[in-house]
Amino acid sequence: MIVDTQRPRILNHLATVGPLTSLDAMALHGVARLAARIEELRKEGHDIESEMVKVTDRHGRVCHVARYTLKKPGLLFDVPPVQDRRPKGKATR
Repeated sequence: MIVDTQRPRILNHLATVGPLTSLDAMALHGVARLAARIEELRKEGHDIESEMVKVTDRHGRVCHVARYTLKKPGLLFDVPPVQDRRPKGKATR
C-alpha cells in the first residue's frame, strides 16, 4: 500500500510537471510548508535546486518566492496525477 503523503506528491510534481513554488504547492497540493518538505527530500538524496523568483500574488503585489526544480529525477512514487486546484482567473505568475 502506498501512503499519499506530501513528499511523494511534491517529488512526483517536480519530476513530471516541473518547477514548483510555495504558492503552487499550496494551491495544487495543500502543502503549506514546502521548504520543509524540500529539505526532507534533499536529505533523502534528491538533487533539488532553488532559485528566488518574482511572482504576483492574488492581490496584485509583487513578492519573491523560491522556485524548486528537480535536477535528476529519481525513483518516483505511485501517487495520483497532479490536478490544478487553483482558482480560475488571475494568474499567480
